Amino acid sequence: MVAPECRLGRDDQNDIVISDDTSISRFHALITTKDGQYFVNDSKSRHGTFLNGNKLIEPARINDGDLLKIGSSIFWFVIEFD
Repeated sequence: MVAPECRLGRDDQNDIVISDDTSISRFHALITTKDGQYFVNDSKSRHGTFLNGNKLIEPARINDGDLLKIGSSIFWFVIEFD
């Protein structure tokens, strides 16, 4: 089962906590899913969220193999199929 959303940031209340990167906001970004597609949205972070090198100014579709940069951390987005 796929969770409808995944929150990323430094705060312990996030689903993915990155506590050792001080350039990441407490609540930095949100990944959501709808109809089998994934979207990433910056949560008004100080340093921004980047998808494949482009700064997000509105929610954007994120695909398997895309690179997500939050703070100074880079994540490779991978969709696992059962």
